[in-house]
Amino acid sequence: MLQEGKKQQARLALAGVILAIFFAFLTGRLYYLQVLRGPELARRALAIQTTSFVLEQFPRGDILDRNGLSLSGAYWTNRLVVFPALLADKSAVAVKLAAVLGVPPAATAAYLERGGVGQWDLRADQVRQIDRLALPGVLVVPYRVRYGERPLAVHVTGYLGRVAGLAELEKLQQRSRSSYTLEDYVGRQGLEAAYESWLHGRREPAVARAWHDARQHYLTTRPAQVTAGAAPTLGPAVLTTLDAGVQAVVEQVLDRNVTAGAVVVLDPHNGDVLAMASRPAFDPRPGAVRAADAISPADGVFINRALALFPPGSLFKIVVLAAALEENIARPDSEFYCNGEQAKPVRCWYAAGHGRETLEQAFANSCNPVFVELGQRLGAEKIIRYARALGLGRQVLSGYDYPADPRQDLKAIARPYNLANSSVGQGPVLVTPLQVAAAMAAIVNDGVWRPPRLVGALLDEAGRAHPLNAGRPEQALSPPTAAAVRQMMQAVTQQGTGREAWLPEVGTAGKTGSAQVAGRKDVYAWFAGYVPLKDPRYVIVVLVAEGKSGGETAAPLFREIAGRLIGG
Repeated sequence: MLQEGKKQQARLALAGVILAIFFAFLTGRLYYLQVLRGPELARRALAIQTTSFVLEQFPRGDILDRNGLSLSGAYWTNRLVVFPALLADKSAVAVKLAAVLGVPPAATAAYLERGGVGQWDLRADQVRQIDRLALPGVLVVPYRVRYGERPLAVHVTGYLGRVAGLAELEKLQQRSRSSYTLEDYVGRQGLEAAYESWLHGRREPAVARAWHDARQHYLTTRPAQVTAGAAPTLGPAVLTTLDAGVQAVVEQVLDRNVTAGAVVVLDPHNGDVLAMASRPAFDPRPGAVRAADAISPADGVFINRALALFPPGSLFKIVVLAAALEENIARPDSEFYCNGEQAKPVRCWYAAGHGRETLEQAFANSCNPVFVELGQRLGAEKIIRYARALGLGRQVLSGYDYPADPRQDLKAIARPYNLANSSVGQGPVLVTPLQVAAAMAAIVNDGVWRPPRLVGALLDEAGRAHPLNAGRPEQALSPPTAAAVRQMMQAVTQQGTGREAWLPEVGTAGKTGSAQVAGRKDVYAWFAGYVPLKDPRYVIVVLVAEGKSGGETAAPLFREIAGRLIGG
């Protein structure tokens, strides 16, 4: 009897365990369906019952400047949404809308056939007229256009392209917590691609909907309406360090003067990139981006020249100068002799020669023989060490991991027969405009090199900022050496090869560079400097890929940009 009671209790306990497991499974399943997948399943159910149009050109997060301004020029406007099946007389509606919009009836007739969001931005008076018409199946809705008249920093932001196929769709689904379809547009270059998972599908966009039954018959008794998405915020978004005002100035100057080249503007005190522009440029609107050019750009429009490698020419003399001063190889008043085109192994650009001159004068004159002599005294290893300390071998940009170019190899300076040419920025030496800007900022900032930074923070769906690490500063030069180099760069703009970069009221300082291009008469023309002399606010690097010389081609553009930034 006792034994039978124990069996009964065991059976009851087992039944209890089974019921507990069942209810745990049921609870978990309900949680999964209602909480985790609830929103998605609700969207699917709504999609079966309605026809809807998203009220954004490309429903994804934006890329903003440091002040929250859209770099693509995104804006809100009023547009038409039409559900063709709800129109009783399309011909009559086409005529009425054409009269309001000021377009031929054929244009509105074609639009009414396909329906969806219209292409016309509506003025306030047009909105009032359409509202008075009270046309069933026709709505005026707020609509977000991603690209304005003049998108900025297109090489930084990149461009969008439609999902290429099922293989890419599967990869996107695996990498992101949000869902994708074959109709979606995704980032193909720049920050659009680098932050694809952050920008895509993190909030519900507003939509215009019309209801229909299971047989796809529209319900005329239930009018079309706009369903609001998530409350509008700045997020999700990528908050860059760029300043739209500075970027616009740089691009205007480039567009008037440069076919191929780049400009970088840096805040010398924190390494923030305030502007980064490259030419030639491209139109980032998906309809304008040609797939063939994206794969094999014959004209190079997709190359961000601010991050590309070029021979620096005499800009590299800044490294040799700083190394010579830091290692006590020479002082600003040390004397040298230049015999012009007779100099060996590298002749001077000034055929007659500069004769006897101090190191400060040689730097201002960009005298090749003097810097070849300094390079030989220093030796390759020290030059390499100081170039690295100033960031000229580091292809880094905080917030944007772009592919490194393996052609940059400072160790090549130490190979046989390279030292002389390398000392004047020729031979194997290659740098990017961004690297030059960061090196110049280190000299302005008492020898402290900071990693340049492009992205300051990510904004989530609620607009909350999640700052990104800017990287640690490093002491590249001693403050006295940096101060001496600054003084000598001032001589460049006041009496040397960079006189065209001088601004009388505030002053500038910097260095010219003219790098020869094999087989061509033109040169890579550089000017790198800062403005104003007292409490510098901007480091500006100008590269013109088809120039005459740094002093003649790049320095005037530096002066125009600097003048407009300081004046503004």
